[in-house]
Amino acid sequence: MLKTTWLWLVLALMAVSGCAEAVSENLVSSTLETDVADERADTIGNWRVQTDGMTMWVDTVLDPVEHDGSTTWMLRGRVSKTMTGFRAYTSTGHAFDSQMVSARRFEVALSEGEVLDVVGGARVYLDFFAQRGATPMYHGAVVFAPRFANWAGSSAIYVYRSVNPVIVGDGLKFRGRASTRAGFELEMVYTADGAAALFDDAPNAFHFDWSPRALHLAAAMPTEPVWFRGYDTATTPVEKSARLEFRLVQLGLGTEHPFDAWPPERCDSEVRSCLQTLESSDTEACGWAPQVKPCLRTVTLPLRPDASLFARDLKDALRGWYPLHGDDVRALNGRTLQAALDAISPGRVGTVDREEIDALGYDPEHFDVLFHPDPVFRDSDRLWYGTYDHGGTLIGIETVD
Repeated sequence: MLKTTWLWLVLALMAVSGCAEAVSENLVSSTLETDVADERADTIGNWRVQTDGMTMWVDTVLDPVEHDGSTTWMLRGRVSKTMTGFRAYTSTGHAFDSQMVSARRFEVALSEGEVLDVVGGARVYLDFFAQRGATPMYHGAVVFAPRFANWAGSSAIYVYRSVNPVIVGDGLKFRGRASTRAGFELEMVYTADGAAALFDDAPNAFHFDWSPRALHLAAAMPTEPVWFRGYDTATTPVEKSARLEFRLVQLGLGTEHPFDAWPPERCDSEVRSCLQTLESSDTEACGWAPQVKPCLRTVTLPLRPDASLFARDLKDALRGWYPLHGDDVRALNGRTLQAALDAISPGRVGTVDREEIDALGYDPEHFDVLFHPDPVFRDSDRLWYGTYDHGGTLIGIETVD
């Protein structure tokens, strides 16, 4: 009988000092046979899964290796039987650079683009060719995801472990969440390479988005943490740091055909129905990117920019603009960054008409332009403009006196 084991590692952040975790283990399979009684002992370095005749161990974190200015991410593991061959690939047939480094140890080298596909939801399938025995071939599957670890700093800021891929417009974002104690605000989420886009969800609740490239930069420097900066009602600053890593979250091993044991994502009817009624280009309400992507072949999102989108993008732009121009703003008695962010409101956003779009140098047949009164200086006549193509992609934000 064909047997497959699927080990789910569910890592959830609990609201205890902003960093505690709870681990639950569920073994899910139509034909389940595995032994994970001592699995917790392996959580620091690797996790293991067992099926008839073979055990597989996989390192829990992808290892970034710097070489000639680029980063390669190493997926490493071992098996309990001698193998004559090994390969790793995705459901689309893309083959990774993979090899058996010894008779029982294997590794997969992922480029920047490949690792972003993987942590964006692409399952990595593994085929092992046994040297001898009744079972000539075993199949494995692993899923990695961005996760925070090693928190340090103020307990007034809580950083949730998970960072999830979400489709916004026609692009991919990686979304994390944080919260603060009452009386505190979160001002910025940043690394040495720049700031994430930070949004207020509710009082003391926030989410932040990274582009795929920014996520990669944040995770590729294991000695450089992500910083979370906030302040209290007296504007006293507080900070917290956490390291971002690409961590193993699902692990499977068996002898069934891998696409039968662990099917590629397909468009779920509930996700499709949600997308069809969605009034925003942000699809998180319908599912994470792996669930949403298969449905986008048949569902068109409302991608034209609206006031809420431009308000969020303008806040994101100011978070990158203030570190460069904040000294000049203070010298001219302008607003602080937080005061400027507070001054941005979708209700103050206007739409530029076709003639003005043309005067700004854009073709109104292909672009939309929105504007917002200057949030940096009080009583200013200056406007900030956001230009989008008709697919909803931000082209740029500029200010004009």
